[in-house]
Amino acid sequence: MFSEQSIQATVHEIEATKEYGKNGFQKRSMILVQGADSKYPNFVPVEFTRDLLGVPDGFNVGDEVEVGYRLSGRRWRKDESSEVRYFLSCEGLWVRPAAPSNPAPETQATTEELPW
Repeated sequence: MFSEQSIQATVHEIEATKEYGKNGFQKRSMILVQGADSKYPNFVPVEFTRDLLGVPDGFNVGDEVEVGYRLSGRRWRKDESSEVRYFLSCEGLWVRPAAPSNPAPETQATTEELPW
């Protein structure tokens, strides 16, 4: 039903865990930025909930990361006479250091370097 995607970006901010409502729902956001040096940077809040609250641990502002996520949409209406509203969230699933964009080229041994 939900498909997993990933995004590569720079960590802009890691928020503390926040608690909402009477049931104690907890959420922690990691704000990513793409194109920080551009005229119009793209800020992407990724939310971690439940048993994934600790996933951002070990990462810092400025780290280049790849984040697995799924989009989740909700429909909300206060009562029959109110307007229907739709909400979209980006639910974080995992975080890992991003692969280098320009990995070092592989070197090949010349025949003089081979041990035989």
